[in-house]
Amino acid sequence: AVFEKALSKKREEEAARAKEKERKEANEENTTALLRQAGIKVGPPAFPPEWEMHYKPTVTIGEDLRIPLCFLYEEYRQFDFVQLVGESDTLYDHLCLMFPARKGDSEVQAPEWDTRGDYILGNLVVYFPSSSGKNMVTVPLEAPLGNILHHPEFIFSKNVAVLYVCVGNSTFWKSRVAAK
Repeated sequence: AVFEKALSKKREEEAARAKEKERKEANEENTTALLRQAGIKVGPPAFPPEWEMHYKPTVTIGEDLRIPLCFLYEEYRQFDFVQLVGESDTLYDHLCLMFPARKGDSEVQAPEWDTRGDYILGNLVVYFPSSSGKNMVTVPLEAPLGNILHHPEFIFSKNVAVLYVCVGNSTFWKSRVAAK
């Protein structure tokens, strides 16, 4: 009887895992369909599957499309994740909460990883790789996310929009980004 109970419990757990996997796949397909319906190009995931625990992608369409957004700071191998960003939100709306307007700004602290203190709002450049991957497309900080999502060169990375951020005119910008 103990063996049968254990076997039954194991089967129930396997069935529950299979059902969860099926639900997750259906949700991903639905999300992709909603994005495509909104006129947004969807590509492969930007991150490995094991990172999925760090974000719960949700796309809602109502008055304003809301999606998850990841800012990558490639130079420092860091990122910030914003769970839901409205397509009418500007990049500035979010970056001004993460970066100081000037050195020594007491309202917004510089990130710990910015040891040189260069990541100041006015110094930042936001960009994404073109759909061909041959060059980088820079985006004004005042641009609403919707403009970026509908840009002909932008590809939404399956579960999250990914934008790169660095300091304009820095050595990194000149060697890695502007050179493309």
